[in-house]
Amino acid sequence: MSTTTASDAEALELTRTEQWVLHDVMLRELEAAEESDRSPPWWALAVLEQVESDALSLTCFEAWRVKRAVQSYVERAPDRDRSPARTLLGRIEAAYRSPPAAVQ
Repeated sequence: MSTTTASDAEALELTRTEQWVLHDVMLRELEAAEESDRSPPWWALAVLEQVESDALSLTCFEAWRVKRAVQSYVERAPDRDRSPARTLLGRIEAAYRSPPAAVQ
Protein backbone atom coordinates (compact mmCIF):
# COMPACT_ATOMS: atom_id res chain seq x y z
CA MET A 1 0.00 0.00 0.00
CA SER A 2 2.35 2.77 1.14
CA THR A 3 5.63 0.92 0.83
CA THR A 4 8.53 3.11 -0.24
CA THR A 5 9.29 3.03 -3.94
CA ALA A 6 11.49 6.10 -4.14
CA SER A 7 14.65 5.62 -6.15
CA ASP A 8 16.77 7.06 -3.32
CA ALA A 9 15.69 4.39 -0.83
CA GLU A 10 18.45 2.21 0.59
CA ALA A 11 18.09 -1.30 1.97
CA LEU A 12 18.78 -1.61 5.68
CA GLU A 13 19.67 -5.05 7.04
CA LEU A 14 18.49 -5.63 10.61
CA THR A 15 18.55 -8.54 13.02
CA ARG A 16 15.23 -10.04 14.02
CA THR A 17 15.47 -8.29 17.40
CA GLU A 18 16.16 -4.93 15.77
CA GLN A 19 13.21 -5.50 13.44
CA TRP A 20 11.03 -6.23 16.46
CA VAL A 21 12.10 -2.97 18.13
CA LEU A 22 11.51 -1.00 14.93
CA HIS A 23 8.08 -2.62 14.53
CA ASP A 24 7.19 -1.70 18.11
CA VAL A 25 8.35 1.90 17.67
CA MET A 26 6.32 2.32 14.46
CA LEU A 27 3.21 0.89 16.14
CA ARG A 28 3.69 3.35 18.99
CA GLU A 29 3.88 6.23 16.48
CA LEU A 30 0.64 5.11 14.86
CA GLU A 31 -1.11 4.58 18.21
CA ALA A 32 0.00 8.01 19.47
CA ALA A 33 -1.46 9.64 16.37
CA GLU A 34 -4.74 7.79 16.83
CA GLU A 35 -4.94 8.70 20.52
CA SER A 36 -4.49 12.39 19.70
CA ASP A 37 -6.96 12.30 16.78
CA ARG A 38 -4.24 13.00 14.21
CA SER A 39 -3.83 11.31 10.87
CA PRO A 40 -1.39 8.42 11.06
CA PRO A 41 2.08 9.45 9.90
CA TRP A 42 2.53 8.01 6.40
CA TRP A 43 6.20 7.29 7.00
CA ALA A 44 5.49 5.16 10.09
CA LEU A 45 2.88 3.17 8.17
CA ALA A 46 5.28 2.70 5.24
CA VAL A 47 8.11 1.53 7.50
CA LEU A 48 5.80 -0.80 9.44
CA GLU A 49 4.63 -2.41 6.20
CA GLN A 50 8.21 -2.85 5.06
CA VAL A 51 9.25 -4.48 8.34
CA GLU A 52 6.27 -6.83 8.15
CA SER A 53 7.15 -7.79 4.57
CA ASP A 54 10.84 -8.25 5.48
CA ALA A 55 11.88 -5.74 2.81
CA LEU A 56 13.15 -2.66 4.63
CA SER A 57 14.36 0.07 2.30
CA LEU A 58 14.29 3.61 3.68
CA THR A 59 14.55 6.99 2.04
CA CYS A 60 16.69 9.56 3.81
CA PHE A 61 13.53 11.24 5.14
CA GLU A 62 12.10 7.96 6.47
CA ALA A 63 15.44 7.10 8.09
CA TRP A 64 15.59 10.52 9.74
CA ARG A 65 12.04 10.16 11.13
CA VAL A 66 12.72 6.58 12.27
CA LYS A 67 15.91 7.74 13.98
CA ARG A 68 14.04 10.46 15.88
CA ALA A 69 11.31 8.01 16.92
CA VAL A 70 13.82 5.38 18.09
CA GLN A 71 15.84 8.02 19.98
CA SER A 72 12.70 9.02 21.84
CA TYR A 73 11.80 5.39 22.51
CA VAL A 74 15.21 4.28 23.79
CA GLU A 75 14.97 6.73 26.71
CA ARG A 76 11.96 4.87 28.14
CA ALA A 77 12.39 1.43 26.56
CA PRO A 78 12.32 -1.75 28.60
CA ASP A 79 15.79 -3.07 29.40
CA ARG A 80 15.52 -5.85 26.79
CA ASP A 81 14.97 -3.28 24.00
CA ARG A 82 17.65 -0.72 24.87
CA SER A 83 20.64 -2.48 23.35
CA PRO A 84 18.94 -3.42 20.06
CA ALA A 85 17.46 0.09 19.84
CA ARG A 86 20.91 1.63 20.22
CA THR A 87 22.31 -0.77 17.63
CA LEU A 88 19.47 0.18 15.29
CA LEU A 89 20.34 3.85 15.77
CA GLY A 90 23.96 3.07 14.92
CA ARG A 91 22.95 1.27 11.73
CA ILE A 92 20.77 4.19 10.66
CA GLU A 93 23.51 6.72 11.42
CA ALA A 94 26.04 4.67 9.43
CA ALA A 95 23.75 4.26 6.42
CA TYR A 96 22.29 7.79 6.39
CA ARG A 97 24.93 10.31 7.40
CA SER A 98 22.89 13.53 7.22
CA PRO A 99 19.27 14.63 7.58
CA PRO A 100 17.24 15.07 4.41
CA ALA A 101 17.86 18.26 2.44
CA ALA A 102 14.46 19.66 3.45
CA VAL A 103 15.53 19.95 7.10
CA GLN A 104 19.14 21.09 6.68
